[in-house]
Amino acid sequence: MLANKLIYTTGASMLAISLLIGCQREKFAPPVKENFELSDKAFVRLYNGAVGTARNFLYLNENPLTGAAVGYGGLFPATGGFYSAIPAGQLNLNVKDTITGAVQPVVPVAGTFDAGKRYTIFTYDTATQAKQLTIEDRVEVPADTSARVRFVNIPFSRNAIPNVDVYSKRRGANVFSNISLNSATDFIPYEAAQTDTLYVRETGTTTNLATMNTFAPARKRSYTIVFRGAYGASSGATARTLTNFLTY
Repeated sequence: MLANKLIYTTGASMLAISLLIGCQREKFAPPVKENFELSDKAFVRLYNGAVGTARNFLYLNENPLTGAAVGYGGLFPATGGFYSAIPAGQLNLNVKDTITGAVQPVVPVAGTFDAGKRYTIFTYDTATQAKQLTIEDRVEVPADTSARVRFVNIPFSRNAIPNVDVYSKRRGANVFSNISLNSATDFIPYEAAQTDTLYVRETGTTTNLATMNTFAPARKRSYTIVFRGAYGASSGATARTLTNFLTY
């Protein structure tokens, strides 16, 4: 059920623990009921792909949704497949570093978040010029035993860079082709329970930019593959890399 894959963060409740002293039992009020009504909620997560960032937090208006800071390459909620529930509608979210004197600008994420839909906010570029790409996660659970995979292309470079392909060693062919910078593909069917090696290459070439040596998606699950980091040597010390996380 959907409710089992969500983290509800619009409030927090605490349950007092009764302490037994001898035979005397303290009396406490009944615990507050948790709210599992999610029909009017949208669901979001944050992936931090902005090079040089270390302390990102996601805010709804002025209320923090995150607990611990989300570092570079980090995910909130930290457990793959989970989302944070927020009120549906026209909203103003922000990604920011709250430390005094932070060089990272506040990254606004304003838009309409529809009830029942899931979204991933990807930050990219660098700490001093952080930007965001918000994508609706159009997940379909396969009727067969396959998996679903999409690709997000968010490396940083000070210079113009070419589009990329994602090549599958197992298939001996591209699984994604000619993907432009700062964009994402739709989910596609992918053979599950098989180990593959993936390469990001400049479009139309066999020049490997990054490698994922072990990619083994599980049956009926959906994954996001992310190409991030510094594209060229002049772009900084953060190595480009190909990673993935469980989307649903």
